[in-house]
Amino acid sequence: MKQKDARATPPPAKLDEVDFQILQALQCDATLSSSQIAERVKMSQSPAWRRIANLEEVGAIKRRVAVIDRRVVGLNLMVHILIRLKDQQQETIDHFQKKVMAIPEIVQCSMLMGDIDFLLLAIARDLDAYNKLVRERISRIAGVSGIDSRVVIEETKNTTELPLGDLMAKPRS
Repeated sequence: MKQKDARATPPPAKLDEVDFQILQALQCDATLSSSQIAERVKMSQSPAWRRIANLEEVGAIKRRVAVIDRRVVGLNLMVHILIRLKDQQQETIDHFQKKVMAIPEIVQCSMLMGDIDFLLLAIARDLDAYNKLVRERISRIAGVSGIDSRVVIEETKNTTELPLGDLMAKPRS
């Protein structure tokens, strides 16, 4: 099976209002059955199931997961990490991305424009665990020239739900 390039932007799928209603329902509660979704979008179960299958096929639905409260399971520290690389050669960037993908504590990694090359989001048990992560894993990645950390002291908003409401009202080309 050929692996997709994570950096490639897929072409937008041709989605209609019903597709967006289904996506909105599923992103609020991925445990909904196809019959429950059908009821919400006012259609029978079989066409709703086919639409869900199609949304998965075109990649609009990547996967269905449980959202876990990190604090309940003992992961009390959230840190934004600003990374500078020694250069922007493709080899350096590819190496960094490959290494970051193998670190489970890093839950998000974004390449940025400007003086910071990458923004990481790390989740750890506590400050000691985070210190160990930086010293033993992140700082040892070849090509890293600078690491700045910003500890989150309060989360005002943290959601996985995309703002689909405006997309439902506008026709897509």
